[in-house]
Amino acid sequence: MSQRQVEDSFDKIENKTGIIFLKDYYGPGLSGDTLTSLTGRG
Repeated sequence: MSQRQVEDSFDKIENKTGIIFLKDYYGPGLSGDTLTSLTGRG
């Protein structure tokens, strides 16, 4: 993923509420899932 794609991803979720789950956060086959709560406060 390019730096621009990463920046665009963050722009899309800014000021949103909800929960995001990222499986294999550190890469395929590596442990390290993450659960994040979005509060919509930028």
